[in-house]
Amino acid sequence: VLYHNAIGIVSLAALFKYMATALDEPLDCDVPSLDRVAIARLYDDLGYFETAASLYELGLAQGLPEEFFLRTLQRFALSCRKQGRWDLAKAIWIKAAEHNDLSAYIELAKLFEHHEKDPVEALDCVQKGLNAVSNSFAPLYVKQTIEEDLQRRMVRLMRKIISTPTENQPEA
Repeated sequence: VLYHNAIGIVSLAALFKYMATALDEPLDCDVPSLDRVAIARLYDDLGYFETAASLYELGLAQGLPEEFFLRTLQRFALSCRKQGRWDLAKAIWIKAAEHNDLSAYIELAKLFEHHEKDPVEALDCVQKGLNAVSNSFAPLYVKQTIEEDLQRRMVRLMRKIISTPTENQPEA
């Protein structure tokens, strides 16, 4: 029992040193990608967005398992959106969509519709999202929820496109 307790204390001391180093100089320390992304989330939550963005980028570049890769892209993009870094958020959502992240299509559609004021491009994202949903292996409830959201968006965007005069169409 004493040996086991001694090993536990030594392990905790080593873990403390590892974490202290990783948190003190997160950009310069050599840590696995999952740890780097976890530290990025911490810095993001604390409001250190520039450091968090650098850590997200490093973690993604190191390589992550697909499940963590998509979650990291989602979190990084949402952080960028909160900071008004729309171009970076857009690039991240495009990358996520390329990896079949269904929620990325919704986010891209929102960005094109509300931020870039381009309902035609938003509708294109919705249609691509609907195709992705039909080919997805996601759980049924996830597919249904996303599909319902995309269908509502499609109807609204089509109404918006039809009611918006084009350059070739004379106004009444």
